[in-house]
Amino acid sequence: MKSIDKNQNNDDAKILREPVLIQQETEEDQVLNLSLRPIKFADFIGQDKLKENLAIGIEAAKARQEPLDHLICAGPPGLGKTTLAHIVAHEMGTKITTTSGPAIERAGDLIGILTNLEHGDILFIDEIHRLSKIVEEFLYPAMEDYKIDFIIDKGPYAKTIQFNLKPFTLIGATTRSGLLTAALRSRFGMNYHLDFYPWEELVNIVIKSAEKLSLPIDQESAILIAKRSRGTPRVANRLLRRVRDYCQVKAQGKLTVDLTDAATSDAIPTLAIDAMGGDAGPEVVVEGVAHAVRRGLSARFLFFGDESQLRPLLADIKTPLNAEIRHADKTVAMTDKPSHVIRRGRDTSMWLAMTAAKEGEAQAVVSGGNTGALMALARLQLRMIDGIDRPAITAFWPTLRGRSLVLDVGANVEADENQLVQFAIMGEAFYRALMGVEKPSVGLLNVGAEDLKGHELIRTAARVLREADPDMAFAGFVEGNDISKGTVDVVVTDGFTGNIALKSAEGAARLVGSWVREALNGTLNAKFGALFMIPGLRKLKDRIDPSSVNGGVFLGVNGVVVKSHGGSNARGVASAVNMAAGLARQPFRDDVAQTVKAVMLRRSQITQPSHVEQPIKAAAV
Repeated sequence: MKSIDKNQNNDDAKILREPVLIQQETEEDQVLNLSLRPIKFADFIGQDKLKENLAIGIEAAKARQEPLDHLICAGPPGLGKTTLAHIVAHEMGTKITTTSGPAIERAGDLIGILTNLEHGDILFIDEIHRLSKIVEEFLYPAMEDYKIDFIIDKGPYAKTIQFNLKPFTLIGATTRSGLLTAALRSRFGMNYHLDFYPWEELVNIVIKSAEKLSLPIDQESAILIAKRSRGTPRVANRLLRRVRDYCQVKAQGKLTVDLTDAATSDAIPTLAIDAMGGDAGPEVVVEGVAHAVRRGLSARFLFFGDESQLRPLLADIKTPLNAEIRHADKTVAMTDKPSHVIRRGRDTSMWLAMTAAKEGEAQAVVSGGNTGALMALARLQLRMIDGIDRPAITAFWPTLRGRSLVLDVGANVEADENQLVQFAIMGEAFYRALMGVEKPSVGLLNVGAEDLKGHELIRTAARVLREADPDMAFAGFVEGNDISKGTVDVVVTDGFTGNIALKSAEGAARLVGSWVREALNGTLNAKFGALFMIPGLRKLKDRIDPSSVNGGVFLGVNGVVVKSHGGSNARGVASAVNMAAGLARQPFRDDVAQTVKAVMLRRSQITQPSHVEQPIKAAAV
């Protein structure tokens, strides 16, 4: 078996096999990769299903003495896509050549790379979604037939030179799989998505990396680093290196939990909490934050509100919080008009919390206060994402398949076709970032599933999504009963319709709950039978309890703003806080801006349909 060759003795062979384009890494990254990156599947922690499938493919390819099938790895940065590519090369016993999509500017750049590959070698292209269209099409015959046609000269003097390639494996890595064209995606035989790591697996990664760095580490410090790594091994290893530097300089090589906390404190998100927002006051807000911390959340909290009320509440909380109180003289009332808050609300807890996000001191804002005022302040201070006209409020909906996302549920009374398209793009990116689903399905809420149903605006929006955004898994129209069925992952509608649907569902859930309680308390036999049903009833309650998915995100603004339900209990506040922390450093807003720009450009090229048939305006029965 041939191993990965990093130091060729033969100078001629070295020149022959030298990659034309090498991905540039910083000195820190080179040290990090060489010292901490695993080189075998046995040393790679996590992603068990992916490893199992890859191992089967590698074993089969080696038995047939064939190259491994082309492979695409998708997922957020730092989860191990590059590491897996090197492991595959090691397990196959072949050489790997690395480059990146932006580095390949012309089709000619690929010729030097591809013609230098030996039989079974691996070409790894990072950020493959950034390949130009010309380069991508040039790559198709190389992947399928191991041939490339290169045209020289122009006009009547043009000639085609064909290069025969040795069979190779292309491994692509992307952080934005939604931007891959269907043609390129279909040419990969294996398509995998890397998920964020649970902190338990990150603890094992930290301990193993600490051994390689000759850094003795205790379990408590490893857990602290793991919980602050945002589910990402790269972040965990960088935090570990920072801890090692602190240990060497400030503690004479003696690592302690306090030192680990000091070294990694800026790695955790900072959340601005409007402590005075909500119907129950700051008591429930503080208890909700403490509940989230007890459940494993690692974050720094800035509580904005009346210090005289907040200080004793924080003192009474048994759970230690990394918290700071910022005094605010006033509170935004539920009856205050947004225009009044904008003119005279600069000293309110809501305004100051939003200012902390605007100035970069906090990565997310959580408030249970006045929805209209919160939306107005978010638009005023954080501004809108480029290309987005209006924000939308999200709501997670319990379904037969799990949970679906519905937007808008109250930010806009009406929305035109362009805004519905924008809502769909935002909802798709948000669902992918929060739920880890690579290609969530999207549907437009309508009075019927047929293409001719509904008013002109929604039918135009559907046409734009089908034709201008081919990479979206657009499922067409869905009806009201499809929401609870979980027919699609993301349901898009205007705020008027969405809010009515949401309130109707909440009322139906309460009605069913009251009927169940009434039935179980009706007779002595019913009460006795209920004792045996307690586990199932608790499970049912958890599934339909609104507090378990509390937290509506304001999509479309340049920041993370989570609206907690004003009447939420501590569990509901904890849910909203957890959601804010999970989104605090997600880059989905960049994804939204780029996709909206591309879709609206294509949308302008779509000709308007000829209205031969009259639109069906009557509601479906």
